[in-house]
Amino acid sequence: MELWSFLLQALREIGLAGIIIVLARGIVKRFFDRDLASFKAKLNLLATEHQVSYSSVYAKRASVISELYSNLVEAEMKFTLLTAPFEPGPNSETFADKKNWRLSDAEGAYKTFREFYNKNRLYLNKSICKDLDTIIDVFDFAAVRVGTFIAVSGDWSSTQQMAAEVRESSKAITKGPLPRVKAELERQFREILRIND
Repeated sequence: MELWSFLLQALREIGLAGIIIVLARGIVKRFFDRDLASFKAKLNLLATEHQVSYSSVYAKRASVISELYSNLVEAEMKFTLLTAPFEPGPNSETFADKKNWRLSDAEGAYKTFREFYNKNRLYLNKSICKDLDTIIDVFDFAAVRVGTFIAVSGDWSSTQQMAAEVRESSKAITKGPLPRVKAELERQFREILRIND
């Protein structure tokens, strides 16, 4: 009998210990589940904040690329028109007026492009910035040359000769960095928009 009573006593103690262990395990599990749920909620919130922040950077970058491309093309067109040969016709404005109009147009478009680029260059990769800096150097040189000639020269032939020199010196950018920058800006913009060719 003593054996039975010993076994019964042992089972009671084991049962009590088992119940305590099961209860303790349940309490610990509930505590950790609650903390885990709280941690998951915080993690999801941080992920959402990061995603919103990151997507706004992408949206800003897309906007910068679009605006920069537009400004660059406008400056290129005005610069090309500025250095293009022209003859004043009988019904057109005077030679000086036409020169000044072209110069003013080109300077305005170039200034808009350059200021926008300088304010937003951090959204662009280094290779594009390097090419754009080269383009700006050539535009600066050309604007100074053309502006000086137009300001001091009323002579048609010397102005045409200077425009031809500027056109010749600008071929380095129109054959190299300018098309490369435009193509890269287009590629990056399409990449941001997830447009596949």
